[in-house]
Formats: sequence, structure tokens, C-alpha cells
Amino acid sequence: MDEHVAPIAVALIDDQQLVRAGFRMVIDSQPDLSVVVEASDGQQALTELAARHVDVVLMDVQMPKMDGIERPVGSWPTPMRRRSWCSPPSTTTST
Repeated sequence: MDEHVAPIAVALIDDQQLVRAGFRMVIDSQPDLSVVVEASDGQQALTELAARHVDVVLMDVQMPKMDGIERPVGSWPTPMRRRSWCSPPSTTTST
């Protein structure tokens, strides 16, 4: 990876801590990826993402309070770090 390019910032949102830990282990093992936000539900994610730059949101579809289905793609309140090769945050849901 080019030393001048920041790693891809990832947010993990899942109500199961063990699932988040597993994803974090895999993601953080890659030099061009970094988990910058973890949240246990959609409401907490909104709070965390309001102040953080992320490129990818990995979110569970079934959680208490607010899940990945209720949170439409592209509606996160986070400022995006612009890269020439990426668009606003991708949202990926897991089951």
C-alpha cells in the first residue's frame, strides 16, 4: 500500500460483540483497512458516526433499536473523506 494513502476506514455495527471482534480481527489484519468505529446498534452508530470519517459501514440487519434495514444506504450523518477512487460510504449488511 502507498504510504501516503490512509487506510480504508471501516465501521462495524452489530449487537453481538463476538461478531464485531471477529470482523475486527480480519479487517485489522489487512494493511489497507482499519476499524475506526464499533457500535452495538443503529442508534449508537449514529452517535459514533457523527464525529468520525468512514469509508465503509458493515452493519447487521437484525439488531435492537435500529438495524441495517431501517438505516437507508447513503443516509449516514458522517463527513466523508474523499478519495478519487471511492464514492460515499458503502453499507454492507450481515445476517
